[in-house]
Order: sequence, then C-alpha cells, then structure tokens
Amino acid sequence: MKAQLKWMDSPDVDLDAFQPDDPADVDFLLQAGIGPEGSDAADIFDLRVCTPEWLRRQIDADGAPAFAFGTSMLIVKAFDPALIRGALQHYCERCVGTTWEEIVPKLSRIAAWEYDGYR
Repeated sequence: MKAQLKWMDSPDVDLDAFQPDDPADVDFLLQAGIGPEGSDAADIFDLRVCTPEWLRRQIDADGAPAFAFGTSMLIVKAFDPALIRGALQHYCERCVGTTWEEIVPKLSRIAAWEYDGYR
C-alpha cells in the first residue's frame, strides 16, 4: 500500500488564484487530503507552507526572538503550487506500508494528521 495525495486546499489563500506581492515571501496553512493509493478515502494533513524570506522576517522583527521552531512545515523558495503539489506527491510515493496505520506515522513526520491525539 502507498499513500497518495488526493487534493490540496487552504483556508488562507485560493491556491488557483493567489498572486502574492512577493512570491519569495509567503506563509499560509495548507490542508492536504492524503489516502491509500487507488481509494477515494483521504485523511486531512495540515502543514504550513512558507519561504525562507518569511522565516527571516519573523526572526528579524522588532521584539521577536532570534530563533524559530518548525514542525509541520514545507519550506519552498517561492510560491509555486506545482512545486508544492510535486513535493507532497514525491513524499507520498515514498510512504508505503502493509496498512494505512503503518503509513500515517510516516506522513505525520511532515504534517499534522487530523486524528493525531485521538488515541
């Protein structure tokens, strides 16, 4: 069994229409529907998509600490939906297991699973 990216969406931006002022300075929440290959089922995985420039500005802001922690993040050079989709598809293709329960922890290394903490 292999993980497959089914869809991507964002409550912050319209991925099809978003035109940032500076594509190299973005940050938004991305929700990805990922499920077993060949199935219509998908669980939701959340991750922040941001650029190095956005991270730099956060650390350099007046009064901000000189550090940042990062979990569930995809850091891209610039906003590019095709690049984002390709990165997630590539990662999903590497997530294999005999059951979905074996695959989810691998996906949870890069994104927050909707059922995390329900156990």
